[in-house]
Amino acid sequence: MNMSHFMPHGHCYLWRPDILFLHAFSDSLIAISYFIIPICLIFIIKKRTDIPIKKLIILFILFIVFCGMTHILELISIWIPIYYTSGIIKLLTAIVSVATVIAIYRAIPKILSFPQLTKIEDRLKNDMFIYMDQLPIGIITTNIKGEIFYTNKNINFIFGYSEEELIGKSVEVLLPEALVERHLVYKEEYLNAPYDKQMGAGRILTGLTKDGEEISLEIGLKPLNEISGETHILVSIKDVTKEVLKNKILDQSNEILKIATSEIPSSLAYIDQKGFFKFANKSFLKNWEIELEDLIGTHVQEHLTKKFQKILGSNISKVLNGERISQSINIEIKDHESKYFDIFYIPHFDSDKKNVLGIVFLAHNITTNILNKKEVERKNKQREDYAFLVLHDLRAPVRYVYNFSEQLKTELLNKYDLDDRNKKYLDIIYNNAVKTQTMISGMLKIASLDSVNPKFINTNLNQFITTHFKENYEQQPLNFIIAPSKIEYSIDHDLFSQMLQNLVDNSIIPIMFKYTGRV
Repeated sequence: MNMSHFMPHGHCYLWRPDILFLHAFSDSLIAISYFIIPICLIFIIKKRTDIPIKKLIILFILFIVFCGMTHILELISIWIPIYYTSGIIKLLTAIVSVATVIAIYRAIPKILSFPQLTKIEDRLKNDMFIYMDQLPIGIITTNIKGEIFYTNKNINFIFGYSEEELIGKSVEVLLPEALVERHLVYKEEYLNAPYDKQMGAGRILTGLTKDGEEISLEIGLKPLNEISGETHILVSIKDVTKEVLKNKILDQSNEILKIATSEIPSSLAYIDQKGFFKFANKSFLKNWEIELEDLIGTHVQEHLTKKFQKILGSNISKVLNGERISQSINIEIKDHESKYFDIFYIPHFDSDKKNVLGIVFLAHNITTNILNKKEVERKNKQREDYAFLVLHDLRAPVRYVYNFSEQLKTELLNKYDLDDRNKKYLDIIYNNAVKTQTMISGMLKIASLDSVNPKFINTNLNQFITTHFKENYEQQPLNFIIAPSKIEYSIDHDLFSQMLQNLVDNSIIPIMFKYTGRV
């Protein structure tokens, strides 16, 4: 439709800039606002799917959009006479407006039936109070002035007051008189800027029961903002009197333990379940050459070479599973210095003996013992070598004595008719030469036992000993009874004969000579 014969709306304003731009600015601002409002409403109904009048809100959105369009057309018609289009939009806006009015009218009973927010809040409060009565901790709710208007059953149990005795009272009634003045300052600071303060996040406070008994309390604070705008403070209270007393006794025990173990020569340390040092005595610090402040709070593997980190980590894992472990180990401490330790890992269980809380680490420094042992072994080896050399060098001259005594005995007996006395002397010389040679051979075997492989033979011990003494001590009045006579033993004949020889020659015969004067 041709609208060119109509004049723009600006003619009505006589094209005065002040009136022209006043209307243009107002229509523009209104239109922008009308288009932003629906966007906000759409966002709300998408996020809050539980809104019961969603269709009415959608209809209201259309109404606002059309209202915005009418202002846009009013703005355009100041310069362009689009009155017909503007009229159509106004008609559509009127239709949507009437539909919105009808929809609102029909929804009034439903809207009025919605429960009041304050009633909802009161119902939620009642439900919350019922729940809080079942909690194992005490709950107090105060207003912004610190006046109590709710207590749960546990509060009555902790402090000994009935609910009626506390309602309307200030929280200071639950504090010792000496703490009231200081608490008033803290309360004022907190209530000016309330914030969440979790239980256990602050220090232990002291409370006062109805009977005048002071108790230890753990406090938590949480501000609650009401729909009405009023702020309440929810105070959670836990009676930790027993825990505080238990911890105090435990601290005293730990202090006694530290004093008692401080000077012991063994290294003692306590490692928590994550492997961090919590305690160490003086011996531990000395052996590991470290200061206490450099040890406590550090991980055990920080103080070991990589060679032993895997071993120690494996042991710690086993102990945390409840095993007791002991081992002897050579550990590099600092600057490649090695020390020998007997180490014991002892699990520390909780009171139920189910969970391992940490590890008691006990170590004995046996470096000196190991070095002393090695020195003794070295000296013993020197003595053995020396004894072997001496016996080896003695064997040659003894062999000469044995050979020449045998030859002398043979020649004298063949050439001369010796009396019994001289024959006896020759036998003594010869027999002792034989014994000396046998002794040196046996001692050489003993001196080189490491290289000797004993040849064990099942032997009747009674018969073996009897035969041995008949062959070697026929002239001595020695009688031996070995019982039981039928049992066989596994022995090396040569070594056992040497043992018997040494036993008789070094003990029995000297005793006989001492008391009889003959051998």
